Amino acid sequence: MKVRIERQALAMIIASSIEHFAKETVGMLYGIRGSNSFMINHTYPHSNAYRTEYSVLYERNGRNRVNGYFGRFLDVDLIGGFHSHTYFSQQNMSLVISKEDKKEMCKKPSNIELILCIKEFEKNKAKEFVKNTIGGYVIGQNSKYKFNAGVFYTDVTNKGEKKIYHTKRAQLKLI
Repeated sequence: MKVRIERQALAMIIASSIEHFAKETVGMLYGIRGSNSFMINHTYPHSNAYRTEYSVLYERNGRNRVNGYFGRFLDVDLIGGFHSHTYFSQQNMSLVISKEDKKEMCKKPSNIELILCIKEFEKNKAKEFVKNTIGGYVIGQNSKYKFNAGVFYTDVTNKGEKKIYHTKRAQLKLI
């Protein structure tokens, strides 16, 4: 599975994560769904949400109104969601998907989930960059924050009448 993301879409996710740091952020991904790929063109961070360091709850009726608007106005599909995991200066960042994340993804197996790990530096760093990695992540930093972005999807296998869900990591590329 390959996922491409436009620079301005990733910038909106990073900005939302910085705005709400040290609490998590959450939002929706819009774009084009291919047979084995996704193209993320637009993102929408939820502004009306209850946030903690470890979770975010948002109002679903507002999400449904925004989905209708984006679909008609921009001619794009809802292809998934995003959320952040926050880390502090002494913590090691780890781009892993939690049990809670997996459980939510199984409710929408045709969608993808982008996770942005973000860490605040104790001291300002001079080097600023954003780049793709060989492993299929997008990494970067500015003077105050470091981030690592990755995408996950759910693969569904049928075993008789039972469905087996496997959460896998997709290859993410910034374009």
